[in-house]
Amino acid sequence: MILLSPLSPTLFTKLTFVAGLVALVSVLPNLGGYYKKPVYIFLVLAVVIAYLYKLPFDALVVGVNSMLPIVAIMTVLQIFTIPVKIGQYDQALKYYLQVKFKQQSSLHLFLLLATYLFSIILGFGSVPTIYAIFHESLISIVSDYKRFIFTAVSRGFALSTFWAPAAMSAMLALQVTGAPWFYVFLPAMGLTVLGVLTTIALERKESLAGNLQKIDTPSDASGNFAASRKKVITLVVVAVALVVIIAVMEQCHILTNTTRILVAGLIVACIWGVCFINQTGISDAWWEYWRKNLTSISDMSALFMAMGIFSQMVDQAGVLNFLQAELASNAGLVGQYSLLLVPPLLVILSYTGIHPFISLLLIGKLLCATVFIPHREVLIALSMLLGGVISYSISPFAGTVLFLSRLLDCQPGEVALKWNGSFAAVFLLEGLIVIFLMQMFWR
Repeated sequence: MILLSPLSPTLFTKLTFVAGLVALVSVLPNLGGYYKKPVYIFLVLAVVIAYLYKLPFDALVVGVNSMLPIVAIMTVLQIFTIPVKIGQYDQALKYYLQVKFKQQSSLHLFLLLATYLFSIILGFGSVPTIYAIFHESLISIVSDYKRFIFTAVSRGFALSTFWAPAAMSAMLALQVTGAPWFYVFLPAMGLTVLGVLTTIALERKESLAGNLQKIDTPSDASGNFAASRKKVITLVVVAVALVVIIAVMEQCHILTNTTRILVAGLIVACIWGVCFINQTGISDAWWEYWRKNLTSISDMSALFMAMGIFSQMVDQAGVLNFLQAELASNAGLVGQYSLLLVPPLLVILSYTGIHPFISLLLIGKLLCATVFIPHREVLIALSMLLGGVISYSISPFAGTVLFLSRLLDCQPGEVALKWNGSFAAVFLLEGLIVIFLMQMFWR
């Protein structure tokens, strides 16, 4: 219905709203503990604002529909789990580990890049996937394997959120600012490379310069290594195809930011899935997608819709206009260098338990109405995404930090800052310098 809305905006807007509202109401009774509190808080606040300001019913319609394209993207991108599972692409990466690497530093880089590649396709689903593939092997060959896994996987996932179609923070930043995806993609890729180089430099300085402990090489390693290399190349091709299709659609001005990503993901997922149509286990993979993968994103879908409703009520009530006027009147905050304050602010807010999704939504709307500089949409988006990347790597409330800490039996608040603190500090400084130089160049 989202894709068909240009044909009959009035009809499909109503149908999309009804479908979204039904989905939201059906999910509410079964919300997980992590999402229940923020979802209900947003909904209660939205109801209170709507009642106090006597807002029209259309505000609810716009609020629900505003986030549904992001929900649809999450749903479509989960289809990628089907060819990944049937094609055993996870095993391809495991063979690389067993055969190719002798140095801890090179293996750490490979694990980071593997997480990054999977994150482009699977989003947060890459974190448990990579952990499941590698953790047993790493226990036997890396001395400080907990730090090894934590730093490589958390940084790989965090860096992917700069631009990846499966990264919901990137999609949210694009939707809030209205920045063209390709204009954000190019500098975001540059920042990603800078983040990878920063990791290489820091980890070589740490304790990853030694040799790996001996690992038994599989007897069929030579044949399987060649097959595994083809599968890794396939993963790269899939990621490149997503980028190319989105970029072409954007240059041709086809659809909007989020719907381009939705269509590109659907095209690539369908073509890749058709390649496995005759493989055994295809029906089981689809059933798992329906029963497990879609269920796993229902909580996050409810959060996005609740955020959309709350944001629209705040907007309709004029609260944002008031905040924008107050912010604009403070010349010390809204100046040509104000964007440099955004990434540290997002990191600070993430330490109070405020998810970067929420910060991106509210701060992004404020900045877009109060900061007037050339290419402000792109610079605001990059500033917010930089803060998000740092938050995902060191905040004790970040999903990756919580998940990995639980699996590795560590305290999230302690290990995130201890193991990723130096990376976060250096990369934050580097990112701020890049954004400052871009602002000076575009003046």
